[in-house]
Amino acid sequence: MPTQQVKLTCAQCGYANEAERVYCHNCGSKLDRSVLPKAEEQKKEETPEAARQRVSRMTNPSATSLGRELFTLVKVLASAATCASLYLIARTPDGVPGTRMDVLPRMIGTEIHDAVGASQPRSLVLTEAEVNAHLLKTIKAKEGLVPGIEFKRMYVRFLGNNTLRTNTEQSLWGYPIHSGMMFRIGVVEGKFRADCVGGNFGRLRVHPWIMTYAGLSFQKLWTAFQRDREQMDKMASVRVEKERILFVTKGAGR
Repeated sequence: MPTQQVKLTCAQCGYANEAERVYCHNCGSKLDRSVLPKAEEQKKEETPEAARQRVSRMTNPSATSLGRELFTLVKVLASAATCASLYLIARTPDGVPGTRMDVLPRMIGTEIHDAVGASQPRSLVLTEAEVNAHLLKTIKAKEGLVPGIEFKRMYVRFLGNNTLRTNTEQSLWGYPIHSGMMFRIGVVEGKFRADCVGGNFGRLRVHPWIMTYAGLSFQKLWTAFQRDREQMDKMASVRVEKERILFVTKGAGR
């Protein structure tokens, strides 16, 4: 019988080992090689490197077993991390406002324009509910973000400490998907500034560096608010508090 077809059955665990092995590949026990054909019949040509690897596998079975177990552990951990991430992405984040307008919509764009155009500095205070009512009325589904995914709405959360979160709700086969970017805003050297400090997909938090590239998917929304963004550079100060934002204009006479 050719050597390649001969199996050495371990007396300890019953595992069928290759004919070349000295120790059991499964439990490491020494095998009874007396059942094999004569050594002359098992000889075959092999390179020195192949011989070295074969001897290493036979004389140190625990190393091979350890490597296999570590590789399996890495795969399990990677799979668990992927499943956990998908679970968090699918969950709705905290603080998502309802789709019904609880306040009367304000003409926010007009109010900002009038405040900026006034000769003297003026203050303007907008609540989170008022801004979300404005967004619900202004940003429509036609401004979809990603082909194949239906855009539903955009909303904001004013977190305080000059930090706000802009969020989008989209629909994939009728299932809501929430994503957002968190910004720390203010006026620096007379210019409005918004620095990305993080983001989220569902309840999965995302590093700001990654959100720099994810921000490209929000481009249509930024374009829709281009006029409002330009008005921000005419503000003397912008402050975000819990559930509201406060503006002070420079005054057109300055």
